[in-house]
Amino acid sequence: MESQLGVDVIVAPLHAPDLNRIGLTKTDLIETDPSAYPATARWGEAFHRADPRVGGLRWTSRRCDPDLAFLFFEDRVPHSAWKVIERIEVAAAPDLLEEIRKTGRRAQITLSI
Repeated sequence: MESQLGVDVIVAPLHAPDLNRIGLTKTDLIETDPSAYPATARWGEAFHRADPRVGGLRWTSRRCDPDLAFLFFEDRVPHSAWKVIERIEVAAAPDLLEEIRKTGRRAQITLSI
């Protein structure tokens, strides 16, 4: 499914230079293992509290570098702001299903579909 926002949103960048300004590295916040989730969630809450104009966060994906990953704060970017522009039934799209499988193999992730 592809969607887009129907409103402008300010997103805070969490790239290396931005993290350095607050004394963090990508290793501290983004390139963590699952056991660090409670701490990274608290950082998300801190970013949310820091500036009421910020609607979300943006960083370089840990698993699919150099792609970007986003997190949007629901109280600032409501569900109604999203517009679905394309929906694809994966089971009916063999090319898309194969692309998903290739991506999984490349990342050494086993996908059960």
